[in-house]
Amino acid sequence: MTEIAAITAPMPPAEVLERVLVLGDLSRLTTPERLLYYRKVCESVGLNPLTRPLEYITLSGRLTLYARRDATDQLRKLHGVSITDLTGQAVADDLYVVTAKARDREGRVDAATGAVSLLGLKGEARANGLMKCETKAKRRVTLSLCGLGLLDETEVETVPGAVIGEPAAGTPPKDDDFATISPGQQKRFWAIARAHGWDESAVKDLIGVKGFGSTREILVSEYDGLIETLKALASKEQGQS
Repeated sequence: MTEIAAITAPMPPAEVLERVLVLGDLSRLTTPERLLYYRKVCESVGLNPLTRPLEYITLSGRLTLYARRDATDQLRKLHGVSITDLTGQAVADDLYVVTAKARDREGRVDAATGAVSLLGLKGEARANGLMKCETKAKRRVTLSLCGLGLLDETEVETVPGAVIGEPAAGTPPKDDDFATISPGQQKRFWAIARAHGWDESAVKDLIGVKGFGSTREILVSEYDGLIETLKALASKEQGQS
């Protein structure tokens, strides 16, 4: 099974990987590549991709990700993050700043600030601005404490020129894009693989090219394509023998 990489989706060119890993720019990835990257980022920090915890945003021409409320809620529960202190203060007449301190279940501590402009706000609108500032501080300290260096959705609203969402040329991910195959589909996959002469090592090499560590991780959207690859490679080797 030496031609796996030639038939399955190729890795992006080195310059594309550099823009993703170093600059955080996802714009040159294909839609399937972005979906895989999205899923891997979620898995790396324990987020459930089915809840759409992250969203796309274009900043200064770079397509990247920011954290939605679902992300910080999940992280707070996953890491046992507790807000230990909130301190707010007015700066001049139009700026309000809140400092949030937090601790996780391991005893690590961190602090972050949130700031909002109250210029021209009165009554309920001003009260909402104060509450938003607290929310911003809590979410920022959660992301910092959990090691996820992304903007929070309360921040992206005020970033000049930011465009929220995936570019029109792409297809925004749906919940089904992250669904994994059922146990029955896993059994069928192995049955087809063995029937066509694939051993366990070769199967792992094949699905590894797609970024899957085991058949349990295979996405429904990739399932049929991988089965066709199994059959195509086996037929090609039989024809050459």
